Amino acid sequence: MLIYDKIIFITYLTTIVVNAILYMTSIRVINTIILVKASLKSLKEEYMPLINTLKVQRAKLGINQAKLGQLADVSRQTISSIERGEYNPSITLVLKLAKIFDVVVEDIFCYEEDKNE
Repeated sequence: MLIYDKIIFITYLTTIVVNAILYMTSIRVINTIILVKASLKSLKEEYMPLINTLKVQRAKLGINQAKLGQLADVSRQTISSIERGEYNPSITLVLKLAKIFDVVVEDIFCYEEDKNE
């Protein structure tokens, strides 16, 4: 009977220790997530996205995102991401787009800080 009681006691202590470790780990994970979110937010605030008129330019030509993607040799998703401001295109792509629309780059893209000037 004593061996059985010792096994139960050791199992109980092990459960307590494992639960404590899991709890501390979850707290560390939550803190890490909070820190990462804060870092991303500060990076986003420091980042100057390009403001673009790509959607307006597309409408002037009467083409959809897929067609523009074909003309520029990129995917429709890339065009969509650029229009939403989630992706800044390469210089090569910017020049291709300006050529497709027969405009200067500044007619399509400008820095947000330039907008305030």
